[in-house]
Amino acid sequence: MKVIHALFADECGCIYCKKLNAIIQLVELRTPCLHCEKWRGTIQGEGCECEWDDFDFKAAVCVYDHVAEYDRVNSFKTTPQQEKLKIWQEKNEVAKRQYNIRRWG
Repeated sequence: MKVIHALFADECGCIYCKKLNAIIQLVELRTPCLHCEKWRGTIQGEGCECEWDDFDFKAAVCVYDHVAEYDRVNSFKTTPQQEKLKIWQEKNEVAKRQYNIRRWG
């Protein structure tokens, strides 16, 4: 099922890129996202939205921890889904709190 992933950049401007299966830095006008078939738009300068087949989620998801996202995607075959999502959710919640502190103070 195709799912929109809202990929919020960290303090270095990095996100997880599904197409490259790598962590990349968003660089204005040079980011490979602009020419990617998975790219669906920006998040008001805070990151971007991408769409790809994802077996863990059935609806749009916000990603704040790009390393946890990388680990989740690359553990599809080795880690049971519930365990994988629990680890991802814990790391993503911490990153979300840090993101909100950075953004809103």
